[in-house]
Amino acid sequence: MEDYTRADLPISRSAEDIVYERDIHVWTDGSAQDNGSDTCTAGSAWTSDLQISDKVMLTGAVLSNNVAEVAAIAQCLMAWRDAHIMVHTDSTFVLGLLKGGLLAMERDGWGDAPRHMSHRPPTLLLQYLLYLLRDRTGRISFVKAKAHGDDLNNNIADRLANEGRILGHVFDISAIVIPQGWVDIAPVLCHQPLDYLT
Repeated sequence: MEDYTRADLPISRSAEDIVYERDIHVWTDGSAQDNGSDTCTAGSAWTSDLQISDKVMLTGAVLSNNVAEVAAIAQCLMAWRDAHIMVHTDSTFVLGLLKGGLLAMERDGWGDAPRHMSHRPPTLLLQYLLYLLRDRTGRISFVKAKAHGDDLNNNIADRLANEGRILGHVFDISAIVIPQGWVDIAPVLCHQPLDYLT
């Protein structure tokens, strides 16, 4: 019988510890109570097919379900920066951002951000998502998941997002910092940068 010392025992893992050749499947979800109101509380979460997950409580912005969905993708990308991942999301809003919505907002100076995300912190979250997508070293793809269906992992992400609203560690949207040069945040007029027009 082999003798295992304490150093030989497995320790808890995080996404940063793992490098895999295959695509890792990650499910994301956001949750909001009193959606879009001043009393709204929101959380976001992700879970993976490696039984690693995370959940956060969102602060520092006018919150909504869509803000929570975007934050869930951002949290996922922060955790799995170097891995090859396939992200499952049930958010049509997020998929629209990824299929050109973010680039169109950047091109137009972020003035056409959705109304519920047009104030500074939520717009900052959109810009941060674009930065995280550009800064990736691993391969990424997105898949539409059916909300509240029979997808076990999507349901787990939904439960974790609800827990995150109350029990998750804090993700302060207003404290996001985007490294310079990754995202164009300058305003535009008539689809031209202001410095070009002057």
